[in-house]
Amino acid sequence: MNPKMFPLAGLLVSGMVSGIFEVILLGSTAFTWILKYVVPTLAEVIFTFVWLHHDGKQVLYRRSPLMNVAIALVPFIFIPVYLHRSRRPEDRGMAFGRFVGFCLLLVAAMLVGALSAGATI
Repeated sequence: MNPKMFPLAGLLVSGMVSGIFEVILLGSTAFTWILKYVVPTLAEVIFTFVWLHHDGKQVLYRRSPLMNVAIALVPFIFIPVYLHRSRRPEDRGMAFGRFVGFCLLLVAAMLVGALSAGATI
């Protein structure tokens, strides 16, 4: 199995769990707020950086510390920037398309998680 697949699968599972938490823990206390927001966000950041680590090794690209901070703060902007900088010109379109496709898959995982927990559309 490609080492980059594990963090992507983790992101999808994290998204599904986030959707479940959103429905089950609607009446939040301080502890449920941590479960609802902090844990899924932390898991998503960890899985994102594990994927970035393996991707950087595969394409032989080293991110700057500033790029790491930017990706952690605003990933929906700086992951495409990373993909643009780390890919050859002929591979950039495919990389961006896969990123958009994965984002749609992540939203679908969150929707499945929410629906499985009893949410209605």
